[in-house]
Amino acid sequence: MAFLKSLQQQTEIRNLSIGELTKDLEYPVNTMSTVETKFGPAVQCVLQDPSGVGIINVFLPKTVRMTGEEINRYNLREVDPVRLIFRGMNKRSFIIAFV
Repeated sequence: MAFLKSLQQQTEIRNLSIGELTKDLEYPVNTMSTVETKFGPAVQCVLQDPSGVGIINVFLPKTVRMTGEEINRYNLREVDPVRLIFRGMNKRSFIIAFV
């Protein structure tokens, strides 16, 4: 069963905006990376879909800045795992929290 779940997770990949996440739902952050976009560097997170199947790729708002070392430590599991929560909008800005 673990093999089937692994295959399902690898094929159920969605690219969403932070604003498309369900409000006030906790999304476990699997990994993070820095990606160069046409708007400059951005932090991308791979989130575990709370339904249990698949992953969600999102870019964090530009206000969230992390060093390569911080991202590397997170991906190596040297720090405690975090969950991302979309709290809503403030004018044109996303309100997010990490727990």
